[in-house]
Amino acid sequence: SLTKSWFIYTLEPSEVKEAKVDVVNQSDQSVEVKIYPVDAVTTKDGAFAPQSEDREKIDVGAWITMSASELSLKPNETKAVDFTIKVPENAEVGDHMVAIIVQGKEVAEAGEGTAMRVMSLVGARISLTVAGEMIKELELENFSYKVEEGQVVFYLTLTNKGNVRISPKGE
Repeated sequence: SLTKSWFIYTLEPSEVKEAKVDVVNQSDQSVEVKIYPVDAVTTKDGAFAPQSEDREKIDVGAWITMSASELSLKPNETKAVDFTIKVPENAEVGDHMVAIIVQGKEVAEAGEGTAMRVMSLVGARISLTVAGEMIKELELENFSYKVEEGQVVFYLTLTNKGNVRISPKGE
């Protein structure tokens, strides 16, 4: 299934899933792009963070095969790119994250002096749960509080010790 720009799957070890992602050129100029999968992580503050293209793929990024690695798109053209996820037999049970990244092939060269090269990346997020025994275990690492402007403010550090994502809520 696809929820906005997310693909959400639950697959068994050794299962193969075929899908496609649409790449859309919304500009009025032709573009050349590359398309590739990368592993992703969750940052300390809970944000989704795709790894860089040159980072070694050791998770779902390594399980994905793309039908194309480069595309030419005319103005306002859409092309579908097939991809296949092959879950290894020994895949770790629980949640895994990956992104399929689309990046313009041409990156403007930096001029002389202090300069930065800027490139645009967009991606489709894939959330994959490998079926098996799910462990939900949340550990309270630290707890403290302060009185700030007449209000008691609690500070908690929670660590997910399980193998699936959890979204703790409390009052």
